[in-house]
Amino acid sequence: MSLTLALLCIISSVGFCASSAYLDGVKSAIGSLELGRTSDSIKAVRTAMETNANDPLAHVTLGMALLCGSRPDDAMSEFETAQQLDKSCAAAIYCKGLVYLSKKQLESASKAFAEVMAINPAISARSEIEYINAIKSGSYKFAQADNNDSLQLAMNATWLMSQGRHSEAKAVWEILRKEIATANFHERVGCAISFLRSAPVVVCGSRLPDYSKVAAVKLDKQVLSGNISLRADLSRARSVTLVAFFLDGKLVGITNRYPFLYPWDTREAANGPHTLKIEGSDESGNKVSEKSTQVIVQNKNSAVSACVTGDEADALWNILWGLVRLKASSAAVNYSLAISALEVKDKEAAKAAFERVLAANPNYLDAGNRLAALYAPSAIPTVLKSVKTSKKIIALTFDDGPKPRTAELLDILASMNVKATFFAVGKMIIPNADIFKRMEREGHEIGNHTYYHQSLNYISAKEVTQEVFTNISVIRSITGKDTRFFRPPGAHIGNKLPGILKMYGITNVLWTANCSGFEGTDPKKMVDYVVSAAKPGGIILMHNIEGVTLNALPIIIDTLRAQGYKFVTLSELTSGG
Repeated sequence: MSLTLALLCIISSVGFCASSAYLDGVKSAIGSLELGRTSDSIKAVRTAMETNANDPLAHVTLGMALLCGSRPDDAMSEFETAQQLDKSCAAAIYCKGLVYLSKKQLESASKAFAEVMAINPAISARSEIEYINAIKSGSYKFAQADNNDSLQLAMNATWLMSQGRHSEAKAVWEILRKEIATANFHERVGCAISFLRSAPVVVCGSRLPDYSKVAAVKLDKQVLSGNISLRADLSRARSVTLVAFFLDGKLVGITNRYPFLYPWDTREAANGPHTLKIEGSDESGNKVSEKSTQVIVQNKNSAVSACVTGDEADALWNILWGLVRLKASSAAVNYSLAISALEVKDKEAAKAAFERVLAANPNYLDAGNRLAALYAPSAIPTVLKSVKTSKKIIALTFDDGPKPRTAELLDILASMNVKATFFAVGKMIIPNADIFKRMEREGHEIGNHTYYHQSLNYISAKEVTQEVFTNISVIRSITGKDTRFFRPPGAHIGNKLPGILKMYGITNVLWTANCSGFEGTDPKKMVDYVVSAAKPGGIILMHNIEGVTLNALPIIIDTLRAQGYKFVTLSELTSGG
């Protein structure tokens, strides 16, 4: 077989550079996967595999992204490929166990975890096997475990509950609750035990709406095997007297004899994509032409491994193992914590734990009904636009935020001795926690404005419930209190929200006057609007933070005070001032 490479004018090419471009791509893929961005992870790892399609690290990463994207069969294919490339790849075998477990194939999962320990005794999967045995038998055993073995700790706590030792169990669940906590109280990316035989694991990640298998290398590349001859076509470069042959940027041979052939045993290269380059030089040693092409080496018995090693590769494997290892489910841990708390008469701890269950998985067992039963019935109407009263009391409410400039708004309220209600967005609370704490510290009330601030019209009932209780969990984690006042972003109530709020006795707060239409205009217009719309028991909606609002607010407060109004929080408003 011969491969003809014509020597033309200099053509730029990119070499193999496995330890750089490849590892950078895999690192990006793992980083995206950690954040739950499944599609981005798959895109990054496929790009990396164009450089090296034969390192198990890339295939395990791709497989894990597919598994988290609810594509278990495609994930299994990648794990099997990784194992074919490296029969001792414990991560690939472990991940196959995860796929089996997700499909409730318990025996196959147990064998896979046992095989991991046989291949690499330094990796313990005993807790994974014990969990499978417990799922099959319906009973859990107590075993000694350190605080790093969350699976065994969870099984120990479950056993303690079965023995009626709920106080001890609660202490263990509290340890695990802190370990599993994420910023938004959702499940961690990867696979987690659920303690449910009907679904032994929870697989968390962004679901892939579709996925098409695409080879990691382009199909139009020549596939080479065995002994071949590389030949330089000098028909357009007659001044060339010396030809050099490069494989992935490394010199492998030179010749100065016509017809400039180079014999190459492709088995000396790893299977996978490679860049072949030929350079032609004249009799003075000047490079006068160059040609590169991409090929795929494919031999049944390649003597060369494409596995990438070194500190950087080891570091990526360690990060990937952190994602791969089976962990305790947030919903399961918090549910069990709530049950233990109820048994020891700790109602507030139970409420907080059930809220976190609904943030992670609103459909987990009967958590929703149990929380609804714990919440005291509310005397406040399900929908609140104003309060019927003769008292001149009025509530200022501010949507969105907290934001860095919220401090300016708080300064105004503090200087004028006014307490308001802030409808906070969960994802804004976390990066602005200090300002949020100041709101609460200075006596303002906190309302719920969802976690992601998305329209509730276009998401499922499960997602609406998560929006409500994810933010409640965030608020409670900082203030120690829940909130029963809720305002939907953009007033997009939809047909799912009312039933959910009613179930939990949460009040949907609307308004008497909405200042949105006057923001970005003239402060005087906003002042005139609010003053004319004000009435006893009224609720004023403003936004946090907006320039016109900042300028108009002191005048609004002074004007309404001069008319005898007192500014109160929503709780004070609904209780009569």
